[in-house]
Amino acid sequence: MHAEWLDEPSLPEPLTNNAVAGLTIDGTLYLFSFMGLDATKTPAGITRRAFAFDTRTRRWTPIHPVPGRLGRIAATAQGVDERVYILGGYTVALDGHEVSVPNVDIYDPQRDRYDAGAPVPVPVDDSVSGIWRDRFIYLISGWSQQDNVPNVQVYDT
Repeated sequence: MHAEWLDEPSLPEPLTNNAVAGLTIDGTLYLFSFMGLDATKTPAGITRRAFAFDTRTRRWTPIHPVPGRLGRIAATAQGVDERVYILGGYTVALDGHEVSVPNVDIYDPQRDRYDAGAPVPVPVDDSVSGIWRDRFIYLISGWSQQDNVPNVQVYDT
């Protein structure tokens, strides 16, 4: 079997540590990028901006920013049942300390708006997530405030 990489259009701006998810809507796969750290690589460069990529038109489009006063990084995202769930992440306090957050933001691409979900019991960032039975989002491990987290937390969408 031969595999190869394909070139696709870049994000409208360079970002790292952004939350990324895919979701199929009416037969078209969309990719989403939420928040992250811009090219300045400083706490001031943590953004709330978000983008959607339409694989049919091969175009990135800005969408409404993720709610909140501050952007965050190291969140995770999953697409389930026509919604994208953005879980956790961290902000950077004025004194430079990382603050893990329990936020769950639920993005509805058809209305280009967010709703708040039930908060994560143990706030985490840098966790791994996966979907089971098109309903449950598993948050596995991560970091919270000052230490690794061994927890497996399950969000029932």
